Amino acid sequence: MHKYAGTTQVINVSMQTCSRPNMCFNGSLNTGTMNIINYGKCCSTDLCNNETLPGPPQSPNGLLCYTCDPHGCSRTLNCMGDQNLCISTTVQQGYGQMIIKGCASKSICNMTRPNFYGLVAGNVQCCQGNLCNNAESFTLSFLLMLVPLLSSILLH
Repeated sequence: MHKYAGTTQVINVSMQTCSRPNMCFNGSLNTGTMNIINYGKCCSTDLCNNETLPGPPQSPNGLLCYTCDPHGCSRTLNCMGDQNLCISTTVQQGYGQMIIKGCASKSICNMTRPNFYGLVAGNVQCCQGNLCNNAESFTLSFLLMLVPLLSSILLH
């Protein structure tokens, strides 16, 4: 199902599959251009994943964090649902790095090295409070890094 929220396309995907234990967590990360929500129920017996779960609530929770766009990292983002912390991290994509800022749930910030569908985050910094992930700009071209990033997410 496709929904549009402003200029951001929202794609809801529901799946039942086998997974590694480190991928068995509930949490979300919102950068303004992508909102990754990992919400589910994990089990460890044969054929135990046969129920369809409702999606997590995703309404604004009042927290504001900075996010990045092609012009820098000074745009603000309304956090949703369980995204109760602001995040600032670098992501390795190909031969370059880019800075990602946005909203995250506590479970994402508590991960030793977050890895979402091919994105490996490093230098993860989370903080509490509106706009605590300051608005410093980044030097790499956001659009040039975003295209391979999104294609790697959509192809996996």
